[in-house]
Order: sequence, then C-alpha cells, then structure tokens
Amino acid sequence: LGVCAVVYGLVALVLLLWRPPSLLLHAICPLGTVAATAAVALSEPVGLTPVFYLWPMLIAAYFLRRPEVVANFAFMALACGVALALWVDPVLRLAMFLAVLAITGVATAVIVVLRERVLELVQRLRTLASRDSLTGALNRGAFEQRLDAELARTERTATPLALVVFDVDDFKAINDTFGHAAGDQVLR
Repeated sequence: LGVCAVVYGLVALVLLLWRPPSLLLHAICPLGTVAATAAVALSEPVGLTPVFYLWPMLIAAYFLRRPEVVANFAFMALACGVALALWVDPVLRLAMFLAVLAITGVATAVIVVLRERVLELVQRLRTLASRDSLTGALNRGAFEQRLDAELARTERTATPLALVVFDVDDFKAINDTFGHAAGDQVLR
C-alpha cells in the first residue's frame, strides 16, 4: 500500500508541476490501474486497497476525452474484477467490486461533466472577449489578430487578400431620429 501511495503521490506531483505530453497521459491511466491491481494482489488484508482504482480514473476523467475515459473505465473494471476474483475472499468479492464500480463511476462522471462545463464556459468567455455583443463582429483586438494571421497566410501562400471596410456616415442621426434601439437594429 505504501509503495502504491508513493507512486500515486509522485504522479500527482508531476501533474501539478508539469503538463505531460498526451502520450504520457494516455499511459498513466492504464499503468495506474495495473498498480492498483498489484496493490490488491499483494495487500493482506485487502481492506480499502481497491479504492486506489479511483486515482487513474480521476486523471482520465480530467485529461482525456469521453471515449478514452470509457475505455479506461472498462479496463479498470476488468482489472478490478480479475484482481478481486483471484486474490480476495469470495464473500467480499461482489460487494467490493460493486462498491469500486459505483464510487469510481460516479466520481469519474462528475469530473467529466464538470470539465466539459468548464470548457464550455471558457469558450463562451473567449467569444465574449473577442466579439462585439451587439453585432457579433470581431472586436479590435481579435480583428487585429485575425488580420495578422491572414496577412501571414497571404505571404506564405502568395494568394491575394481583400479587405472591405464599411463606414456609416452620420450614424448619430439615426440614433437621434429613431432611437438607440433602431440604431442597434441598423447595426445588426
């Protein structure tokens, strides 16, 4: 148990201090499941050792896409079932297996849903930070970034670029005559 806890602690420290490459993140989850299986096989008595299956699933839930999370969950369920069948008292097997699946499944699902909601909010904030709320047009900063990117693309590909600019003369007169709501409609 101590070795498993130290290994998981080191993995947590690495994740805190360094954003590992995708390949390593994909390997951490199955390796964590294997480590938890080894802990179940070697611990005597087994006690709460199957709870270690939770950690790789939490990492998967936060860092990986849904299909990969599902694949890791299936692998974890299989490994847990095999470990419990081979090394745990028959009286405890089913209850432990169901407890591990329930706890790990619910915690994983909560992390996946929360992560997806955070990503949606971040995308909405990006949109709000880069677009005018009335017209949906890019704001100045976003427009300049896009223009720079298009100019770079034009240079790289040697293709022409056209830029169209509209200016509404005496727009204030529209607001003064018809009101700001009408002016907003004209802008839209």
